[in-house]
Amino acid sequence: MANQRAESTRQTWLATLQKFRLDPDRAASADMWSPRLDAASRDELVAIQNEKLRAAVPFLYENSPFYRRRFARLGLLPSDIASVEDLKKWPVVDKREMMTDAAEHPPYGTYTTTTDEVWAKRGWMMFSSSGSTGAPRVFRYTHIDREAWAWANARALLAMGFRPGETVFMMSGYGPHVWAWGVQYALQKMELATIPGGGMDARARANIILRFKPTILLCTPSYALHLGRLMQSMGHDPAPTSVHTLFLAGEPALAVEPTRRRIENLWNARIVEFYGCTEASPHVGGYSCPALNRDTAIPATHLMEDVQIWETVDPETRQEEPPGRRGLTVCTNLNSESSPQLRFLVGDYATLTTERCLRPHSCARVGLVCRPRRRPDQSAGHQDVSDPGRRGGARFARKRRRVRDRHRHRRRRARHHDGALRALRSPKRRPGVAPPPRGRNPHALRGQSSGGNSRARYAAEDRVQGAAGEGSAEEINRGGQIPPRRVSATGVPPHGGSGYSAGCLGFGLTKVDFRLSHN
Repeated sequence: MANQRAESTRQTWLATLQKFRLDPDRAASADMWSPRLDAASRDELVAIQNEKLRAAVPFLYENSPFYRRRFARLGLLPSDIASVEDLKKWPVVDKREMMTDAAEHPPYGTYTTTTDEVWAKRGWMMFSSSGSTGAPRVFRYTHIDREAWAWANARALLAMGFRPGETVFMMSGYGPHVWAWGVQYALQKMELATIPGGGMDARARANIILRFKPTILLCTPSYALHLGRLMQSMGHDPAPTSVHTLFLAGEPALAVEPTRRRIENLWNARIVEFYGCTEASPHVGGYSCPALNRDTAIPATHLMEDVQIWETVDPETRQEEPPGRRGLTVCTNLNSESSPQLRFLVGDYATLTTERCLRPHSCARVGLVCRPRRRPDQSAGHQDVSDPGRRGGARFARKRRRVRDRHRHRRRRARHHDGALRALRSPKRRPGVAPPPRGRNPHALRGQSSGGNSRARYAAEDRVQGAAGEGSAEEINRGGQIPPRRVSATGVPPHGGSGYSAGCLGFGLTKVDFRLSHN
């Protein structure tokens, strides 16, 4: 009987997803993939959300032991949550609950709805969080999810200005990170040309840009800086190249004004991003506003409200905040067979408004400010660094100095270690044979500098994930040294959060605070 209910609710949920996946195969207009959704009225969006909730909640109850236990603990039934207004009855879920569930029910946990039977029948790919702050949260997605990702991401890419005739150079690794995979399938659905750029060093990628003239680059912000500086050292200016759009993720870019300006001025190109999180928004949750340009003081990001429900809550009480008051972002995912989460705490400071965008898209808009240095669900309290007095203050400077000194110490120790090995391995000097040049490792590959970890230095230009701090790109170009740990755009090592900053190569990366607005 239980299996029958589980299968019945699954089929109802899949039918509901299919019903509202309008224009599934191709764009209905030149500017909007699905005008019936992208330009829907507020009442129409709420009606879609309510109908999806009525199908998603019973599906979660019958197919996820994690949700069934939570319903029992709260004394609720699936029928108690039948509309957006009823969501307030369901307390916010944070990642610690999922971490505990993953530790108690290895290896996958019970917070998703993908059973071993479903995985064997139509499993597509497994993704996970970094696990840097505890047990990694693993998510097994099906081919139904893959198609939902491609459709949602294609809608966002078209809205951001990706048009026929573009060539996208994807300078990204394809690890267990949802961003690049989802974009790849969306570009395939849009029939846009792509150039795969994985496994190349920076010089090879620079030569591809100069020779084959891609119009859109996909990479991290720090790598965009590094690649641009390298092209300058090769005698080529990135600004007049064919690149007009930088699709960035993995680190804050639009949210950090100095970083944004440096990248835009270096490439003479605009920056666009996605927003989402591993747990509740693996495909695009938000995308850069179509009205965004280089002169926009506060960059904006649209939220896709027909596939997700976004709200903000008070950081302390976790109660819903009214429009216009800043709180932490919370997402309910209504576009997945495997992970339709209810009220997951994404954890970005944001302000929801009802202002309408200059463009016809009717979904929510987001103005980026800055994400907190500390995850809101950590016990040590909340750090809101969107206050201008904190963003460049003495505390940040001290932290950057400590990180820099630690990296210097590690490099000195590596050089000392390599020098000791050379002394042990070097052959006795024979008459008439000149000693190797001072400071040069005779065993190093041609073109490598001596000292430090030679393998790490040799791969310096291959590194996509790099430091995004004030001096990171310059440090790479000066000495070829790559810090042993990645540093965020604020100069602080990533804390392993669950979301990605308006677009992300992976998850568990530094987060960026938001101001959200509805059009």
